[in-house]
Amino acid sequence: MEELKILKFNHGKEVLKTLLSFQIPFRTVVINSGLNYNPPLPREIGEELNRQQVLIFEFSNYTLQNAHLEQDNLVFETGFGPQNFGSVVTIPIWRITTIGLINPALGIFVNPFSEEKPPSTPQRSGRLILR
Repeated sequence: MEELKILKFNHGKEVLKTLLSFQIPFRTVVINSGLNYNPPLPREIGEELNRQQVLIFEFSNYTLQNAHLEQDNLVFETGFGPQNFGSVVTIPIWRITTIGLINPALGIFVNPFSEEKPPSTPQRSGRLILR
């Protein structure tokens, strides 16, 4: 099972690298745990987000232009709430459940392991050997 987790992790990372390098707008569905906001979100916004089990982030325009991968995280700046409060969001890649294109609306990656712990060696490469 661990090999399958590693395979899905690496696949998700490669999908993100491709979308970001070609600046293709996309959306993610993310398990709302282990995310980091810098600076921290205002109390009202943070409390509202904390009530959600999953979050959807759309990457287009400014958010897509500044999004990048840092080690095993997707990092981007975006605005929250009516005042468009700016914060840099860090999402562990293994917390991403789904990646989809915005136009056409099309799911292109699904991670069934996003609610579990991360793979033990996410950078591991090689072939998956089925027995």
